[in-house]
Amino acid sequence: MNSLFQENKRSFVLLLGLVFVLIIVAYFLFYQPLTNNLKTQESQITELQSDIALYNAQLEHVGSDDSLDLDIENMKLANIMPTAPELESFVKTLNEIEFVSGSRIDELRFSYDGLLPERVVAEEENEVTESTETEEVIEETESAEDQESKSDLEEVETAPIDMAEKPENLHLFTVSMDIASPNYEQFQVLLKEIEKKERIMMVTRLEFDKPAESEMMLGDEVDESIIATIDITTFYFEEE
Repeated sequence: MNSLFQENKRSFVLLLGLVFVLIIVAYFLFYQPLTNNLKTQESQITELQSDIALYNAQLEHVGSDDSLDLDIENMKLANIMPTAPELESFVKTLNEIEFVSGSRIDELRFSYDGLLPERVVAEEENEVTESTETEEVIEETESAEDQESKSDLEEVETAPIDMAEKPENLHLFTVSMDIASPNYEQFQVLLKEIEKKERIMMVTRLEFDKPAESEMMLGDEVDESIIATIDITTFYFEEE
């Protein structure tokens, strides 16, 4: 009888130990992961609620006065046509164009509200003076035979800007610059970079030297560098 009781006691202890082990295993395999998952979900819910509250506040702000859209639009317009000359930013843009095209800008000359750069005015006055002298005709006749061996000069000018019809607060300035490009292809890159910039920039005058056709036909090594003078006009709208 006593031995039977001892065996039952031993079995009960083993069973109790097994149940305890199963409880521990179940805790680590099921209960703890579920608890951690629940805490993670609660944290995500709290974060989502905070985001929703923030978005609702932004929507109310945008819905009330559309200030966000206006700010974005004003930023875009400021890049296209700023409210001040912003010469430092403009010169930085020219430096970027110079670097990308592999060209060199030697000199910058600025003029404002449609006035021509000083160098251009001087050139036009010289042309008027020279046209009154008969010696110019003789010099052109004598040098006609040598023109084929020299570099050809090409000049492109756009129509002048009508300043009379522009708004009162719209101002412009023109920069005349001397440029040296290693070849015609790089010179084309420079012109395309000017067109690609976000700020409105117009090439209002273009004058450059190119190798003469006779030099190219001879097959000799020709200096392909392009020496040019470019006038670029840009705008700014001064706020009242």
